[in-house]
Order: sequence, then C-alpha cells, then structure tokens
Amino acid sequence: MSLKATIKDAMKEAMRAKDKSRLETIRMLISAMQYEEIEKKVDDLNDDDTIAVIKRELKKREEEAEFAKQAARSEILQGAEAAVAVLASFLPTQMSREELSAAVAAILTQTPGAQMGVIMGILKKDYAGKYDGKMASEVVKAVLGGK
Repeated sequence: MSLKATIKDAMKEAMRAKDKSRLETIRMLISAMQYEEIEKKVDDLNDDDTIAVIKRELKKREEEAEFAKQAARSEILQGAEAAVAVLASFLPTQMSREELSAAVAAILTQTPGAQMGVIMGILKKDYAGKYDGKMASEVVKAVLGGK
C-alpha cells in the first residue's frame, strides 16, 4: 500500500473516531500533497515525494510551535504539537546518529576519497526520507574530519 493510501485510510479512521485535530492535520496534509501533484503535473505522488511533502509540513508545524512557545500562546502550542505528532507518525523511522555513521562509513569503503557532496548525494539516493539532513551533515563532517 502506498503512503498516500495509508494517509487517506488514516483520514477515514479519524473521521470515524471523530478526532477533529487529527482530521484537520490529515486534511491539511492531503491538500499539500494535491498542490504538489498539481505543481509536478502528476496524478499520484510517489512515496519519496509524499515524504518530502510531509517533512515540509512538519517543519512548518515545528516552527509554529516554536513561535507559539516564544509568545506564550499555549492553545496554539498544543495544536501545533498535536499536528507535529500526527505528521511524524507518517514518516518512516528515522536513522539514529550511529546508523548514519555506519552508512557513511559503508559509503566511504565503497567510494574511497569521496567528498561531502558525493556522500550526501549517495545518502539522499539510498536512504531518502530515513534521516535528518542536518544530523547527516554533522555526521559526514565528523567522519571526514576524523580522517
């Protein structure tokens, strides 16, 4: 089952459970996915593109939560944190720092002398959506700096 189908099933479940906040978040996500489909001129997004949309929307909600925390707006903060939890539930399990280090080490054994851009490109191709880009950058810099 595709990720898009899983999200639509989750929307139906939220409707049945009358979970208003979860339903609103999922509807917002589906809307963002539809905009992406229109932008790319495709009928269905593949899972990688869907993950990219989820991550983009997740980042927006995390920023919203941060701003609400700074402004001491607890009602907005609660809504944003709930949306973050819903969106994060659709993402694949993220790699830990140790798993990323192992992946980078494996890439370096296959491609000796590879530089930052090459390693990041291979990570993006092989592990799309399964790692945090900022953490991956830190890990690659640490591994390359340790050589």
